[in-house]
Amino acid sequence: MKFLVLACVDNRKELLHDCLCSLSHLDGWRLVLVGQEFSDERKVKIANLVPSGTRLIWCDEKIGMHNAKRIALQEIDSIASDYVVASIDDDMKFLPITNFDAMAELAQRKGVGIVSGNWVRSEKMLMSKKIKPEIVKQHIVYTAGGMIFDSVIARKIIELGKKDYWCDNTEWSLASYLNGYQNIRYLGSLAIHRILSSGGRKSWVSSSNIKLPDPEHISLKRDAKGGYHIPSGSELTSYAKSVHLDKRKTLMT
Repeated sequence: MKFLVLACVDNRKELLHDCLCSLSHLDGWRLVLVGQEFSDERKVKIANLVPSGTRLIWCDEKIGMHNAKRIALQEIDSIASDYVVASIDDDMKFLPITNFDAMAELAQRKGVGIVSGNWVRSEKMLMSKKIKPEIVKQHIVYTAGGMIFDSVIARKIIELGKKDYWCDNTEWSLASYLNGYQNIRYLGSLAIHRILSSGGRKSWVSSSNIKLPDPEHISLKRDAKGGYHIPSGSELTSYAKSVHLDKRKTLMT
């Protein structure tokens, strides 16, 4: 079974509308949406907009990206035993060249963890983006053009528990990487992702007592504003790398 996991706060209505309308390009994928701070009126509008078979879960307050998507993963895990999940965001728009099926096939290969898709920030950038069915190893991956993983990785994310993570992408990547799996980017699928839009993750990070990555695994780098750069993989500690290699030897035998 193939599932889409989308967590959102109702502060980017137009972006969410575009995202949901573009799901028609992802045939065969069932949506599980966790909405936070939606009015009753908006809940009805969303229910009328989502594809048939969508599971809608509502939270009265913000609970954070990780916690909201974890609820969706728990729901999926309760109804399916063998599945793949595509984690998406409400500021994404999917295209005829968005190929989640190819990414899902990669995610089910032995030793592969999370598969991140290719992306551009706007329609204007589509013409200059080359689509090629190539794989790039990347230890820390991001939602980018979608993050796809199988039920094994989904359960490792569920096992992280309820946490107010600063960056769910980093923590999910670590949950895969530290168990010996190789995270990758697939350049043969493309989606629009309007990152840095107001609301969304920004509204959560700025208002919460967030949990940064464990310094035993990630050495965060400060940015010019006194915050932190989102890790790219070069910040992995020697200890994290050794854990990965030890686990991978066992995993691949």
